[in-house]
Amino acid sequence: PSRLVILPLCARVPESVAAKLRDYVKNGGAVAAVVRLDDLTPYGGFVTEPYPLKLKDVFGLAVNERRSLRDDHYHELLELDGAEALLRFQDGCFVGEPRLARHRFGKGCALYLAETPTNESALGDVGALLDAAGVAHGEALPPCVRRARRGDEDCQNDRLGARGDAGEP
Repeated sequence: PSRLVILPLCARVPESVAAKLRDYVKNGGAVAAVVRLDDLTPYGGFVTEPYPLKLKDVFGLAVNERRSLRDDHYHELLELDGAEALLRFQDGCFVGEPRLARHRFGKGCALYLAETPTNESALGDVGALLDAAGVAHGEALPPCVRRARRGDEDCQNDRLGARGDAGEP
């Protein structure tokens, strides 16, 4: 089984998936969500109540407010209900409020990152999630994973992908 399942922008979570995630964490797994977890109705509209709708018990929190700072970059205001704040916003509209929260649920834990990672913060954010879940990591990538840098000096993106059978990208 995976040591940590990361849910990057899962805006709609079907009940069947929520039940599997709940069981996974209850039985010792770790799951991490990054902004906007379960915040859409089945018809694609935004929910009008605090979210994540079906997983508040697992994450031990509710999102009461979301701010879009620019296209696809969000900050969320978390109301902790059993979760603990591991990191707090250092600047912006929610300064001092929880940025990364962890909730122990059953034998496992659920983590919630209340900000869309940027190119600059992504490596540190993933490291913080792995640390909070107790997953050992380092700078080196496993042999089965490759890193490809795309873009120019003004806009660089790192992409991770699986290596081919011969170990070549």
